[in-house]
Amino acid sequence: MLLFQRLLLTFTFSLLISAFFTKASEYKADLLTEEDGFTSFEVYSIVQDRQGFLWFGTSEHGLMRYDGNKVTHIEYDMSNPSGLSHTSAGNLSLGQSNSLWIGTWGGGANRYQLDTGVFEHFQHNPNKSTSISSNRIQSFYQDINDIMWIGTYADGFNQYQSQSNNFKRFKHDPKKNSLSNNRVWGITAASDDELWIATSYGINLFDKKTQVFTHFLPDTNSQSATGKNEVRHVLKTKQGQLYIGTAAGVLSFNKSYQEFTLLESHQNTPIGKVYSLIEDRFGVVWVGTDTGLYQFEQQEQIIEAVPLPKKGGVRIVFEDNSGAIWVTSPLHGIYKIYKKRKFMAVNDVRLKSPNSVLTDENGDLIIVTAASEILKWNTSTQKLETVINKVFSSSIDSISMSRSADIPIIAKDSDDILWVAQQSRLIQLNMRTGVISNVEYQKSHPDHDLFGEFRALAKAPNEQMWIGTYKAGIHVYDNASNSFIANRQDLHSLSHPEVNVIYRDRNDRMWVGTGKGLNLWHEKTKEFEHFLDDNQTSGRILGNIILAIFQSEDGTIWVGTEKGLNKFNETTGTFHTITSKDGLASNLIRAINEADNGYLWVTTSKGISSVDTITSIIKNYDPHDGLLGVQYYPNSLSKTNDDSFYFSGPRGINFFNPKKIKDNEYRPNVVLTGFSKMGKEVTLAVPFSYVKNIQLSYLDNAFSFEFAALDYNAPERNKYAYRLLGFNNDWLDINQRNSAFYTNLAGGDYIFQVKATNSDGVWSDKFLTINLTISTAPWRAWWALLSYVILVVLLIMYFIRLHTLKQQRVIKQQQQFVKALEQQVAEKTSSLSKQTLQLRIANKELEALSFKDGLTGLFNRRYFDSTLSKEINRHRRHNKPLSLLMCDVDYFKLYNDHYGHVEGDKCLKLVAQSIKEITAREGDSGCRYGGEEFALILAQTNSSQAELIAKHIQTALEKLSILHETSLSGGYISMSYGVFSSVPTKNCSPEMFISKADEALYKSKDNGRNKITILCLTT
Repeated sequence: MLLFQRLLLTFTFSLLISAFFTKASEYKADLLTEEDGFTSFEVYSIVQDRQGFLWFGTSEHGLMRYDGNKVTHIEYDMSNPSGLSHTSAGNLSLGQSNSLWIGTWGGGANRYQLDTGVFEHFQHNPNKSTSISSNRIQSFYQDINDIMWIGTYADGFNQYQSQSNNFKRFKHDPKKNSLSNNRVWGITAASDDELWIATSYGINLFDKKTQVFTHFLPDTNSQSATGKNEVRHVLKTKQGQLYIGTAAGVLSFNKSYQEFTLLESHQNTPIGKVYSLIEDRFGVVWVGTDTGLYQFEQQEQIIEAVPLPKKGGVRIVFEDNSGAIWVTSPLHGIYKIYKKRKFMAVNDVRLKSPNSVLTDENGDLIIVTAASEILKWNTSTQKLETVINKVFSSSIDSISMSRSADIPIIAKDSDDILWVAQQSRLIQLNMRTGVISNVEYQKSHPDHDLFGEFRALAKAPNEQMWIGTYKAGIHVYDNASNSFIANRQDLHSLSHPEVNVIYRDRNDRMWVGTGKGLNLWHEKTKEFEHFLDDNQTSGRILGNIILAIFQSEDGTIWVGTEKGLNKFNETTGTFHTITSKDGLASNLIRAINEADNGYLWVTTSKGISSVDTITSIIKNYDPHDGLLGVQYYPNSLSKTNDDSFYFSGPRGINFFNPKKIKDNEYRPNVVLTGFSKMGKEVTLAVPFSYVKNIQLSYLDNAFSFEFAALDYNAPERNKYAYRLLGFNNDWLDINQRNSAFYTNLAGGDYIFQVKATNSDGVWSDKFLTINLTISTAPWRAWWALLSYVILVVLLIMYFIRLHTLKQQRVIKQQQQFVKALEQQVAEKTSSLSKQTLQLRIANKELEALSFKDGLTGLFNRRYFDSTLSKEINRHRRHNKPLSLLMCDVDYFKLYNDHYGHVEGDKCLKLVAQSIKEITAREGDSGCRYGGEEFALILAQTNSSQAELIAKHIQTALEKLSILHETSLSGGYISMSYGVFSSVPTKNCSPEMFISKADEALYKSKDNGRNKITILCLTT
């Protein structure tokens, strides 16, 4: 019996732990700090006003108002007696008539009129019994009758009587049915006629009609105002359940039985002093304590910790109108927590670099990690199981995730057989029996040395398995004979030996994506058909580095490259491309799959995107939506039987079901947050957000508006559009920019309007509308225009008179002109020789410039062609060795696409500077041959000396450490080098030197890039 109880306890605890991690993974927490404008973390209350602003009451810096973009501060100013009455203004409550009540710690209560910006002070007057009972305000509550009740630190609580502007006090009196303790932590409604009051000594039920207090003491065995008796918060939920936050945890209270029950945590450990207690829109209760953040479901009443990025106690928990939870931490800042509505994560310490994933016949997920461990994620039980621990443990070299060679790949051969490849090892795994069979080439086979560096696996027709490699094309394994057939690249002209992906479509056709083009295998002709990006042909595929291939349900072939998503039209043999210009977050496509509704899902270098292939609407998702990161592994997007998708990256595995992805439907209010004239913010008659009309002088010829959409989920993703009716009726989309600027508007009446989206791109139907009136400049008034007409008439008459007088002087002026012209001719003739000399000098300077490359400062192609021919003739006459070094920046096209042409130009300048410094000898010529290719003419230099110069350049580039994240040969900029050296003979021509050096260069590229290859011609 005892054993059974222990097992039951262990099982229950496991369920609780599992539930705890599930709950934790459902939320995402962002931390806001000083960098976001929050000057104080000691926040004692948060409220959201009718417009949607969030207000934070602090203990040391007055008020902070947040609009998602910036924080506006309202602080105590001794020189302004009509402003905030104290620097400690921690307790806030919304009142009637658009007011905000502020409880200070020494300055009494303040009522701030939000629409006018006016403060009204209520302070304790010892000589006036109808004044507020204390200047230290602890709590507020406005009841159903709009009566404001105010709790104090040590002087009971007060009823504000708005008609007389007086207060009625309620204090502890041991002789009467009075308040049990004078420190009132919190107040809430028990019913329309009753209030619950949390005090330092139990809770009180206050009858507003009889004004009688009924006391309830959680710990009747203690007479101390500590522990359970110190009630800091009282919460009545929508279901009518009463929860009490005390210095010793959370208690539920049954009034009928007068029973208090302490809620246990999932680990049976104390949660500490309760500072805050709220119920969210889903009925979940959140608890803030001095040990951290917690929550519990009311049905279970088991308190679970909600992990935050940093450990420590929290002060306040608040839910805004959009459902985001705000939590204040005195040590770290202000957390914004929101439920992940889109993407979930598989959380397990074993998921380290889960490179390859696929779905098995049961709909479960098979995962292979970089450590060659095979795992299975049971989609039904949501549990991770180990299938095989370290398949290649005895042979795999040290793993480096920066090398694509270390990434394992998997493919299904049948329901039971799984192929796994990593580095140069390949196995067959029987998932039913667990038997592993090594797949190796016979050493006598001619393709044995080419077998390795695997990149792709795919089952082909006729019981074959195609195996793609990094440098040796495709190997074909015949399951029937358990032997290899041949190397496809050598026999059938694959467009490039670097294979990235192999795909078998529903017509049993085999598609191969390589480092240079897409290939389609034709079984009848035994040939590959190539699809290449030649930068010329209309309807060509965009991009030559093929990373993903997929066939949608309608039979369309989709191809992902480094330049975008390509849709293949088999009728015309052309491609339609979708790129970042059409809405994709990034052009680099890593994987493609299709949901049941026909939408394509693609992973990119910036997250994941959905593509509606009918409407072409694209939605992009990033870590704000629950993604673990933005980088994901190639071809790691797998679909399960329930239309869920799993995709893996360096930080783990995300999964989602497209049917369950819900956009944020909250329509935010759009408010004015600033107005400037001539670049300086001005103060208007009322707070900016309540401005409806603005009048400007004609002298205010440059002004700007600042605005904000009050959706806090991800405010940096809110988009805006504005228009000025009367000037331009069309909406101007400005994306995430939240300001508009105008200059030199004509006088008149205008209407300025702004609309905005929420964080998911849903446009709000709440516009910001401001009536704008600009006075007319005096010079544009009607009387001014009439004066202009009269003036023009008089000017015409005046000019006619002038014209008549001028005609009389024409003959005399012409005579003088002829005489002057003769003199000028004489002067110009004498200066002609000087100008001719200056022209010759300028021509020589222009000729020198014509031999320079404008970007790098090296000699250009024209100089190269002229000099190489001269140097070959000169070295032939003197029988001296001449070397030509050609070098090409590796994967520079990807660098330009990823970093942009400006950064590409900077990179070329740095490379050119290194070449210039190393080729400083007299007679050497460093030239920019074209694009990212450079050529060095090395006079009187043999092959050994030329190789040494190439190595110097190679070393100089390594020291530069120019980051190249999209390079396929390493993380930094490198070059491939080709050298041709010879003592020129009669048969040596510039074309031969270039051809040989180019041949050596391409050998360096084929050998993996960042290599030096030497070719010599001996006589």
